[in-house]
Amino acid sequence: MTEDPTPKERVDYLVKRRFPLSYLLNIPPGGSLQDTRELRKAVEEFRHELAALSPQGLLVRYDLEKSKEFNELRAKAEQKESERFYNHAGALADFEHWAKTAHWTLDEAIALSFGRAPEIVRWEKLKTLTAPWVRRLWPNTLGGVT
Repeated sequence: MTEDPTPKERVDYLVKRRFPLSYLLNIPPGGSLQDTRELRKAVEEFRHELAALSPQGLLVRYDLEKSKEFNELRAKAEQKESERFYNHAGALADFEHWAKTAHWTLDEAIALSFGRAPEIVRWEKLKTLTAPWVRRLWPNTLGGVT
């Protein structure tokens, strides 16, 4: 179980979310940024705004931003998943055809159980994916189950 973040950690998180490049403010003189005055001012104003909040207000602000970040990450993951080859329209199974075959291999049965065409959704293509469900369903990760 993880510990709750401290108020300082909450503030740092909120600042980082609003100003993703604020970590660059720690560049020593002569670093790569020419002028950070505007960014520094904006970060300081935001820190003052957060410091003026009650502990409960800071917690609410923190929780809302965490929820927003979670939703952004989930949307990004869903978009990436929808673009994978096995989610394209051409990868859908033709059950009429497969119902007439005498037998299925284990790989074919697994693909069909997901409603996917075994000739498209094959172990050779799936084994390069990092999705945990792929490794669980095709247990022999060294070459697939045939």
